[in-house]
Amino acid sequence: MNILLTGATGFLGMALSEKFSKQGHKVFGIVREKSSIEKKNLLQKNGVKLLDSELIKKSIADEQIDCVVHAATNYGREETSLSEIFESNLILPLQILKELSKSKKRVTFINTDSFFNKENNVYSPLIDYSLSKKSLLEWLMYFSDLFPVINMRIEHIYGPGDGIAKFIPSITQKLLDPKTTSIDFSPGLQIRDFVYIADVVDSFCVLIKNISSETQSGFVEYQIGTGEGTTIRDMVNRLAILTNSNSRLDFGVLPYREREIMSSISNKSFQNKYQWEHQTTLEKGLIEVISKLK
Repeated sequence: MNILLTGATGFLGMALSEKFSKQGHKVFGIVREKSSIEKKNLLQKNGVKLLDSELIKKSIADEQIDCVVHAATNYGREETSLSEIFESNLILPLQILKELSKSKKRVTFINTDSFFNKENNVYSPLIDYSLSKKSLLEWLMYFSDLFPVINMRIEHIYGPGDGIAKFIPSITQKLLDPKTTSIDFSPGLQIRDFVYIADVVDSFCVLIKNISSETQSGFVEYQIGTGEGTTIRDMVNRLAILTNSNSRLDFGVLPYREREIMSSISNKSFQNKYQWEHQTTLEKGLIEVISKLK
C-alpha cells in the first residue's frame, strides 16, 4: 500500500514510518524544511520518500496514494506561533483533503486525534491546539461524504523518544536528577489511560491491514487506549519507585488546571471491532522511558 504520512519526523510519525516500511508499505513522508536532518536521514534509511508540503498535489496525482495518515500535530508548547499551530493541525490536512476530493480516487484519510477534545471538551491549557483540532473535525465530517475518514482518538500516549516537554518525560527527568529534592503537583486524582507508543503503532497497522473492510465513505471514530485507568498520582509514584528517586512528591500544592479533564479512558471501540489488545503494561512502558532518559 502507498501511504502518505504527515508529521513523519514527530514522535508518532517516526514510529509509524518505521513500522509501515518494515511491513512492505511504500511510505511518502511529508516533512518541514526545518525538521531535524538526523531524523530525515533516518527516515530515508528506513525507505521513506521525503516530500515537502509543496509537493502534496503532485504526490497525490502521481504516486497512486491509497491511504493518508495525518500524524502531524502541534500542541503549541514552547512559545509556538499561532500560525505554526494552525499550519500543522488544520491547513496541511485541509490541503490534502481538497486534493483528494479533486483526484476522485478512493483514498482513506486517517486522522490522529487525542483525548483532550473527547466528548466535546475544550482543553483550556492547550486552547490553540484544542480548537484547531476541533475545527479539523468539522472538515473531516464534511469530506467523509466523498471518501472514508477514520479518526483515531488516542488516549495518553507515551514512550521513549517523546518530547521532553511532555508530562511523563519531564517528570522522569526530574526524578532521575539527584539534585531534585521535591516536585510540586496538583492533587493528582485525574484518571488517564496511558497507552504505549508501540501499541498505538500496532493499532494503526491493524487498521491499515483491514482498511478494505471500512466503509466506502463516511466518518468513523475509534478510541485508542488500554481501556484501563490510572491516576496521575499512582503513575508518578510508580515512576519514583522505578527511578529510585528520593525526591519528595508534594501532591496538592498546585491547583488543577482550568477545565481539567478528571477522567479519560478508552471505550475499547477499536478492541471490540478488531479483537485488538495492547501488549505493554504501564510498568514495562515506564521502564523503557527511564532507560532512554538515563
